Amino acid sequence: MISRIPFLNLGFGNDPDAWRIANSAFDLNHYLIYHTSRFPGYPLPEYVNSLVINYGWLATNSLTMILTLISVLVFAKILKELEVENKGLIVITFAFLPIIWINSVITMDYMWAVTFIIISWYFVIKKRYLMAGLMMGLAIASRPTSAVLLIPFIYIILTKNEIKEGLYFLFASLAVGITLFSPLLFQYGIGFISFYTTVVDLNTVLGSFISSFGLLAVLILILLLIKSPKKAYYAIKTDNNMKFALFVVFLIIVLFIGSPYDTAYLLPTIPFALYFLSKIGSKRLFNILCIFLILNSFISVSLTFETSEIIGKGIVFSDADDRALLTTTLEKVINTNFNNSVILTGEYYPILRYMSKNSQKNPQIYGEESDPKQIYVSYWDHEKNIGYVYMVSAEDVIQWKNNGYTIYYMGQAAWKITQLNYKYDLRKYNTSNIFESINF
Repeated sequence: MISRIPFLNLGFGNDPDAWRIANSAFDLNHYLIYHTSRFPGYPLPEYVNSLVINYGWLATNSLTMILTLISVLVFAKILKELEVENKGLIVITFAFLPIIWINSVITMDYMWAVTFIIISWYFVIKKRYLMAGLMMGLAIASRPTSAVLLIPFIYIILTKNEIKEGLYFLFASLAVGITLFSPLLFQYGIGFISFYTTVVDLNTVLGSFISSFGLLAVLILILLLIKSPKKAYYAIKTDNNMKFALFVVFLIIVLFIGSPYDTAYLLPTIPFALYFLSKIGSKRLFNILCIFLILNSFISVSLTFETSEIIGKGIVFSDADDRALLTTTLEKVINTNFNNSVILTGEYYPILRYMSKNSQKNPQIYGEESDPKQIYVSYWDHEKNIGYVYMVSAEDVIQWKNNGYTIYYMGQAAWKITQLNYKYDLRKYNTSNIFESINF
């Protein structure tokens, strides 16, 4: 826990979705109006964070930290139950893996789902299937993609010839999940089951993966897999727990391949992958892998020509620097006088929306924007007469300018996403880059 405390007071996170959760929690707390942060819905973290949102990101990030601590403790119990060797190093690796560390101190739903999945796994091992189902239901209500893990969890229960208990697990999972999703169902109907899709660059995906786990760790992982096919085959053939762990990893990877937008989507694989790898490969190679995974939190290794530094700051600390810079910069935007203007935000939209509402004496009542098919979303600060708009057509820009508004866009991210969706260049419409209009 001590390792996390310095990272709690740096905003809700670099991921705009963290700020979307904060917006959902803010509106539920202040107006008793629930809207999901994004579709298909992440109700459990949105509900719970609404209880502490008035205390800011320090409180909501602390909730994630506490849940992560629980996941570490329960994972240690699982390794003990399964009689895994070298469990101390595995638990430390899980706790200090960069992607775990980063996501344990922000207001995102990833570690909520991972924690409840791990607890469900523990209860399955202890043959407490009703409790396992309740925990899986909470995982689904944290991240709906967790529902795919019902398949391997039911499989491992059925390998014990406990069909009735498998049904208890399934019904408990569905009952909790459906109950917590019911406000979305009542509000949007079946239309809430919608996912955002976008084009991704495979080089970016690969770069993000290597950055998250570390180049040296990835190379050792490849070597470990190459050297252990026979031992892996034997372990999978003779051990149902190994089949189960591999099944979980496989399903999450398939989901990730289908929508590889964020390496954090792979987080549910980590406890199962660490368990699996500890059983199939050379103990020396596995220990080296764990050490390199941990080291990536503190130092990074680059073999590209994009930077002159081969050895750099670890991803945990560079992420913290980015969070601090993001929060400071956008607070400066909010506190600068841009009255009678429209700011085209791009991905900065949920951050500015939260900061604007939080800075107003009488924040406006939430206006409906959560349409799964809608691109045009906006928030208007009536006290300053400033509109924050995700992206708009060229016709809207012209109309606003004719009505006397000054138009700003938030750097490259805003004009690029506008160009991608509306096929025009914002910079050619007498608009200003807001970051060039602020004195830092």
